[in-house]
Amino acid sequence: FSFDTPESENGLFVNLSTFLSFGSDYVLLDHQKTGQRVYLHQKWTKIIEEQPEKEENKAPTKLAIGTDDGFQIDQEKFHYDKEHAIVLLPSMDRVPYPNTELPIGIQMSVDAILAMDDASKVVAVEQWEEKRKVSKYANDLVQLDCGYTISPDPKQWKCYDSGMTENLWLNLSTGVIGSGRRNFDGTGGTGAALKHYNETGKKYPLAVKLGTITPQGADVFSYAEDENDMVEDPKLEIGHRFKHEI
Repeated sequence: FSFDTPESENGLFVNLSTFLSFGSDYVLLDHQKTGQRVYLHQKWTKIIEEQPEKEENKAPTKLAIGTDDGFQIDQEKFHYDKEHAIVLLPSMDRVPYPNTELPIGIQMSVDAILAMDDASKVVAVEQWEEKRKVSKYANDLVQLDCGYTISPDPKQWKCYDSGMTENLWLNLSTGVIGSGRRNFDGTGGTGAALKHYNETGKKYPLAVKLGTITPQGADVFSYAEDENDMVEDPKLEIGHRFKHEI
């Protein structure tokens, strides 16, 4: 066994009969053992891309890593210059690929390999984005007229219970602003938004975090026991938030 990949100095050889892969030090042994003569040779060269100037203080608009609108991570941007050839053993004669003059069976085998996810390549996780379910309570959300008015000035927003001005959640049914839950280290909030949900008979589960609303969506939490998670509210932009003039 070896740890060769298409990025190795001498690339990687794929047996077109067994589809097992070998580095240059072992491909001849495989040929002698199996009698296979035809191999796909893959050689990838990493090309570092020029980096544009970074935008400073660009705030993320969604809970994601590595995307344009998420949290940015310092990482090298690159692509691969990929060379492929059919190699005949033991002579090591090469035929550049693609080549329409090759037997159709060989072309089909090679195309199948190249279409697969490259299991031999060490893939760095470049992007992650939280996938949220659409809340079952969003479609028929009740919105009450409780007399609460939301100021257009964020500096005026505060928790109805503690007066906190950070980590605030607006209940989309009642218009009440409460602070978020307390973190393990004592920061975060007093849990007033959850308290309000419980005090109102657990009838109004959806709350949006103030300051997160964009044309692309917002941070919406469902306190309902059968969800109890971040969710999507597809009607947030077309109606739910306008009830409270936010």
